[in-house]
Amino acid sequence: FHMSSISYKTAKIQWQHKSVDGGNFKTLIDDDHFNSSHYIWSYDRPREHIMMLQINRVITSDFGTFRCSVSDSYGSGSAEVQLAIATLN
Repeated sequence: FHMSSISYKTAKIQWQHKSVDGGNFKTLIDDDHFNSSHYIWSYDRPREHIMMLQINRVITSDFGTFRCSVSDSYGSGSAEVQLAIATLN
């Protein structure tokens, strides 16, 4: 995900996961399974803050909705992405 005009030093970034069986979003913590990272990109355009989540060794319970929330003194925003199992017909 990317977001324009975020202050790099004061940005609070949080990844959450809600499994396919429903329930509430649970905050993810960086460990051997989940690894979040971010950087600023501003080449030939307005400054953008890039957020990434890497999932190592995906398991069944990883499928569901992931939400990235970002906030700073200027405001906040969030985006969601669905990780689903693909089936071949």
